[in-house]
Amino acid sequence: MRVKTLGLMLLTISSVSCRAQDSAVQQQVLDANRSWFEAFVRGDANAMDNLETDDFVFIQDGMLVDKADQLAGIRKRGEPLKQTHTIELHKLATTGDVVVATGFNIVRGEETGRAAFSEVWIREGGRWRVKQAHYSTLRP
Repeated sequence: MRVKTLGLMLLTISSVSCRAQDSAVQQQVLDANRSWFEAFVRGDANAMDNLETDDFVFIQDGMLVDKADQLAGIRKRGEPLKQTHTIELHKLATTGDVVVATGFNIVRGEETGRAAFSEVWIREGGRWRVKQAHYSTLRP
């Protein structure tokens, strides 16, 4: 009985530790996501480059854009956007060095709208970088 109780205690402690670790990882990804959006709004292609994997792909409303084309478009824009992005997170699923984020992005400003999204974030060299982002604009 004593061994069984000890086993249950260790299992419970292990479970709590894993949840705390997942929570810390998820906060790191949320922070990276916020930095990524802030860089996009201010037109900081260099910051975005650092937050995206080399093989980053962006898909929105049937268009597929690779990292080079995306960053070129941001550099060409040359000025910050007059809009804000608010993330309504639905779920962060963590598996080791991979986190999948799903939710809604609400845009307010010169352009307004709402999009459903999924993003794949991976840990590379100790930092979180987005590998793929898929956004679908929702009808008003």
